[in-house]
Amino acid sequence: MLRSVLAATEFSNRCDIALARAVQIATQMRADLTLVHVSSDGKAGHDELDQAAQASMAEGLLGSGDPSRFILETARRKKADLLVLGAPVRSSVRDFLSGTTAEKVIRHSQVPVLMAAGTSPEPYRKVILATDFSEASEHAAYALKKTGLAANALVQLVNIYETPQIPLMIRAGTSSAEIESYVVQQGRVAAAKLAEFDAKTRCGASAFIPKLSQASTGRMICTLAVETEADLIVVGTQGHSGIKRFMLGSVAEEVLRLSQMDVLAIPVSA
Repeated sequence: MLRSVLAATEFSNRCDIALARAVQIATQMRADLTLVHVSSDGKAGHDELDQAAQASMAEGLLGSGDPSRFILETARRKKADLLVLGAPVRSSVRDFLSGTTAEKVIRHSQVPVLMAAGTSPEPYRKVILATDFSEASEHAAYALKKTGLAANALVQLVNIYETPQIPLMIRAGTSSAEIESYVVQQGRVAAAKLAEFDAKTRCGASAFIPKLSQASTGRMICTLAVETEADLIVVGTQGHSGIKRFMLGSVAEEVLRLSQMDVLAIPVSA
């Protein structure tokens, strides 16, 4: 369970959403809550921070300089178990995270980072945990359970599986029925692996969802989250290499860019 939560704010609507989520989590977990704001001179925003901290029963800390550095240093000093950030402005989908405070924090954080985009402040009800059955995704599953964020939620294990033999089968003149049988078999293999993953990590998953890859993996995860009315997506990151490889390609980065709901990014060091 979480004992210390840190939320960053710049007093925007996006940050208000993140603060509401941080307050909900801290209250549910009976965790300490720290609210930080960073200004160029270390003075601007003092009154707004004091007001927001009092309203949320949090400790308010005002910093100066590089926002990501102050957030990370404060998180280490306060021994935060979770960082909560508002989603960056989507001025450019391609450059959504590049160079932002959120990207820098997620890149270097040693603890899970929650990017709050959903508007509901209620405890999570449905969680999407996507896996490629790697050690990194196993670690994300263990870390999710450790946070307690999914304690009262339905966890849906998802695997986006490939069918690499189809191009060869088509060139070889394989019948449509045989190709369909191959696709079905690959789905069954993925479902069996999801069950094994659940047993190993003790996720207590309510559903195993193998999905045939028909688009980019990150986009499919986000679409599936909408279809199943999930309110949290969990992805793993690769520590100091940044939001790079999760499952097949830069999936974590894509999910963070595209998701309209909360995303929990879990580094391998968490």
